[in-house]
Amino acid sequence: MNERSFAVVFGYLRNIDNLPRLAARSHLTQRVAFALDSARSFSPSMFFDRELFLLLLEWGLADVSFDSGRLVRKEEESMSFASWEEFANKFRQLDTSDLDLQSIEFALAGSLVALAEMTCFTAVGGPHPYQDTFTLAVYLPSFDREASQDRLFAACARHRLFLRDLITASPVPKSSPWHRLRRFFT
Repeated sequence: MNERSFAVVFGYLRNIDNLPRLAARSHLTQRVAFALDSARSFSPSMFFDRELFLLLLEWGLADVSFDSGRLVRKEEESMSFASWEEFANKFRQLDTSDLDLQSIEFALAGSLVALAEMTCFTAVGGPHPYQDTFTLAVYLPSFDREASQDRLFAACARHRLFLRDLITASPVPKSSPWHRLRRFFT
């Protein structure tokens, strides 16, 4: 069995996925999320596949041009980068035993053109398809799903990846009034 597996969600799952304020302010409303499975037969704890993360992020940003970026961490100082290669090199050097990644911002001429956020569902399980995953959500101004899906299938074949789930969700975030009220108080 191929252990390098993941799921893809195009859009927003009701009562689960939300649009970050920074993405909304920058009109980055199109979302694609990658749920990287964290279980591996050789690891007794949750395993973060750094190369799979970079591969999927690069795929998600395939149509994005940027000239600067920033990797924002919760407890550490942000790291700036000017190219994909510089970002990938800095990311490979991060200690992934304590992933404190908050977001990755990509800008062109000073304007935000893409935002990536990571959520870990490794300690709490999480809702389908996010259970026991490291989930990377990429927010873009527009997204050609057909072309992107074809590139994704080709990348899976080329890198021997297992796409365990492909979900089409709502193009806009939706949540019930009760869910919004609960989020307001938590």
